[in-house]
Amino acid sequence: MSAAATATVADDLFFARAALPAYREDPYPLLAELRAEAPVYRSPLGVWLLTRHEDVSRALRDPRVGNRPAERAERAAAVGGHYRLAAVEIPSPISALDRPEHGRIRGVLGHAFPPKAVEPLRARLEQLADELLDAVEARGEETMDVVADLALPFPLTLACELVGIPPADYDAIREWGNVLAANGDPDFLTTPEQRARATAIEREMGTWFAQLVRRRLRQPGGDLLSGFVAGLGDGTRLSFAELVVNGLFFLVNGYHNTVNLIANGVLALLRHPEELARLRRDPSLIRSAVEELLRYDSPIHSIARFTREPYEVGGVAIPEREQLMLLVGAAHRDPAAFGDPDRLDLSRDEARPLSFGGGPHFCMGASLARMEGEIAIGALLRRFPRLELAAEPVRATTFTLRGLSSLRVAIG
Repeated sequence: MSAAATATVADDLFFARAALPAYREDPYPLLAELRAEAPVYRSPLGVWLLTRHEDVSRALRDPRVGNRPAERAERAAAVGGHYRLAAVEIPSPISALDRPEHGRIRGVLGHAFPPKAVEPLRARLEQLADELLDAVEARGEETMDVVADLALPFPLTLACELVGIPPADYDAIREWGNVLAANGDPDFLTTPEQRARATAIEREMGTWFAQLVRRRLRQPGGDLLSGFVAGLGDGTRLSFAELVVNGLFFLVNGYHNTVNLIANGVLALLRHPEELARLRRDPSLIRSAVEELLRYDSPIHSIARFTREPYEVGGVAIPEREQLMLLVGAAHRDPAAFGDPDRLDLSRDEARPLSFGGGPHFCMGASLARMEGEIAIGALLRRFPRLELAAEPVRATTFTLRGLSSLRVAIG
């Protein structure tokens, strides 16, 4: 059978099976079938699915693959995702752009948030984790919900503080973010009602955030949004519309993936008591543990890309302007890249996970997300040494993002 040949799992319609509850609970058997039988597979929907680690990693870095099919003069009409906010057209965020727009905007955002700015946040993150767990203990209850009590408010609070958002708005952002998470799935995996709701939320958030941008334009502060407004020393600035859409992108993506990293990671540890005990005995493993937890049950399971010119993968010729779905979850369990890939091994030192993408679109907040995972999971395990599952975890229904809606645990 050739790499692109029709396979049993393809005949059964991968996406139909992926929409079932069984896939949400454990997607890896189906992903393994697809990777073994048709690692480069064009679905009946016209989307090419890539499942091998080597193929996914290369596509993330190859300039022949981008966020959009190709640069064109009529790009604004082709990109999509635009909407109007009063008299201003709001463009697509940085995540949907390629060079040169992507490089220009990333330069401004990255300048305002350099890697060296991450380490000084450690003290605030440790304090925040303690505050959240203090609140859990103060309730005097025997259980807690890891998602609601720690994984969600921990990165959300920090993202809001960094952007300079008042605490009174945190609840609204939480509700908006829950709706937008599902909007990251392809249209064929969402309903028209979901898409309409997400569009309405985007407009609502855009209106709210535009007011915040206007305040920073009038009176800059020491927050990240003020840094975005200031631009670069060479005079490079973002337009008002670019500030709105990319500031919002930073805010929502600045916490959502970390929520899933923490929740998925805690669940994986609870389901592997030997590795949990190993981490308790040797807390210095926490850094490599987070890398392995990112691989074992990644918060990002799929990344969308387009071929900008004819592109060959594993001997299969993919035409230009075709959509690729890079199945990160499948790549992370590829036995060609990881020994015994279905085993959780907190000291694993093989290839780093692809949860933060790669190449020019590598996540600018990856270092911060890793630090947040280390601090939140480490604090939880120290505070509650007899942690165990208290109820069946509730999986979120999204395909692109893999996370939990609830993870109730007994805290002893």
